[in-house]
Amino acid sequence: MYYTGKGDKGTTSLGGGKPAGKHAPTVSALGAVDELNSITGLCRARAEREDREIADILKEVQHRLFTLQSAIAGSGKEITDEHVSWAEGVIRRTESEFPPIRSFVLPGATELSALLDIARTVTRRAERETAMLCKIEHLSFCDGVLPSFINRLSSLFYVLARLAAHRGGVSEDKPEYR
Repeated sequence: MYYTGKGDKGTTSLGGGKPAGKHAPTVSALGAVDELNSITGLCRARAEREDREIADILKEVQHRLFTLQSAIAGSGKEITDEHVSWAEGVIRRTESEFPPIRSFVLPGATELSALLDIARTVTRRAERETAMLCKIEHLSFCDGVLPSFINRLSSLFYVLARLAAHRGGVSEDKPEYR
């Protein structure tokens, strides 16, 4: 069965069956990360046709996003230094493939780069929702590497978008501030 009706009154269950209102900061943060995982899946589906390496990176991101959701929900998983190191390693390897970006660029050079830029902005929203959760709830993971990992993910999506445009042979336009 794909529905239970348990959430019809505005509550849901977190890790270990702990009840929470759907308006709760934890639920908002989890929803933002869930949305991020979905847009990452859309990016991956597009990358499967265009760039296998990017698709593989995105699949790994999705697995790590499930760990992130579990950590936020209090289900026993943790974001560790390894998660941050992994993201930083991918960023370093990726950014070495294209010239340095010295200004903002207009999103949309290619379909894949545009999707990756959307994922970057959704990551920023997940970061804001998690920061709000940390400010309100003062959870133990807030002092750890979890916030750093989310921040690195936005950088990762940024460099993947630039890489997709570069590999697509498309120059990215700078904004003209009209």
